[in-house]
Amino acid sequence: MKASVEQQLKIVELADLDQVFDQYSNQAKSHADREVVNRLKENIEQTDSEIVELNASGGDLKKEISKVEVEIEQIRARADKDQQRIDSGANAKEITAMEHEITSLKARQLDVENQEILLLEQLEEIETKVKKLTNQKDSLTAELTIASDKLRRELADLKQKADSVNANRKEISGQIDEQLMQRYQKIKSEHAGLAAARLINGACSGCNISFSTIEVQDIKANDPELIVQCDNCSCILVRA
Repeated sequence: MKASVEQQLKIVELADLDQVFDQYSNQAKSHADREVVNRLKENIEQTDSEIVELNASGGDLKKEISKVEVEIEQIRARADKDQQRIDSGANAKEITAMEHEITSLKARQLDVENQEILLLEQLEEIETKVKKLTNQKDSLTAELTIASDKLRRELADLKQKADSVNANRKEISGQIDEQLMQRYQKIKSEHAGLAAARLINGACSGCNISFSTIEVQDIKANDPELIVQCDNCSCILVRA
């Protein structure tokens, strides 16, 4: 296949633009701030999950505390009722039985009240953890907002640069013969790296492999319009 030297230089220009475009695309895909944003999102999700779990435990404790409070009230009511019967002048046998029951009720009330204190302490500990985690979540959310805005701005800048390169690429590709363009696209799809490069100081500028003096002489001895490919990277090797 042959192409004019001018066309070959155009294809090198196109290859350079494609390389720059790929660099911008790769920078956007592997941007370091993407990892920062994802990590912050994961931390927020984990923190939120811990808050939900703690709130669920707190809810269970509140139910237990409510049951204990009801029991305490019932014990007090029963003790007050017995005391009222004693005060109303019950017979000696009934008074003895009720005094014994009041003593038992007071002991039970003390046990239940101690249980309530323990439950309240557990609830207070949970509420303290929830408050701490909520503050942590708010801080992470603020960091995420800053990181996301920064990433959005930088990705928009990369996109603008890539769009500019792509516009130049379209202009250059429109000036290249269809057959040469097809050859270029085939090489580009089959091989990594540049699909066209110049021979500079006896080396392929696409893969930076140097050729021997004899190899360079053989390459340059070909018809200048003959399309030659690098033996190492397969890119179109432009000698001009």
